[in-house]
Amino acid sequence: MYKYLIYFLAFSFLGWLLEVIYSAVKTGRFINRGLCYGPFCPIYGVGICLSYLLLSGVDSFILLALFSMAIATLVEFLVGLFADRVLGERLWDYSLEGGNILGYVCPRFSVIWGVAIALVIRLVPLLDRLILFLSAPVWYAVFLALFVGVMIDIKLSLLKRERRIKSEI
Repeated sequence: MYKYLIYFLAFSFLGWLLEVIYSAVKTGRFINRGLCYGPFCPIYGVGICLSYLLLSGVDSFILLALFSMAIATLVEFLVGLFADRVLGERLWDYSLEGGNILGYVCPRFSVIWGVAIALVIRLVPLLDRLILFLSAPVWYAVFLALFVGVMIDIKLSLLKRERRIKSEI
């Protein structure tokens, strides 16, 4: 369980970093992408952890990428739908992409996420070595505190959006 907590935190942060860099290149300025205040996008942590949990035993890289693509597409669709319909927030929009489904997912990014997650899953053993190095009670406390901080941030971010939605009604 401890290593999945670290995976979630690490990949949520790296996903946020990827989003910020992509936005900065595209717009020329810093934009804090994602649902939360802090430097993380939980969708990345959830998608990669879920894929790793379900697919770590798959040997074929092609099958790993295809199954990862399916998981990432499902997670992205459900999160996009939830954010849009429940929170009233459109976090991304693939409407201009060919083959999109309601603008929440599209083939091009599904393939990109599938290959990227497959690569990450292949690199996880390197992260496991780092986790073994950091397996001391003090690190457990640090990562638990970070995880609690992320959960509080998610809750506060959702509450803010809920209040905004209610004020618009």
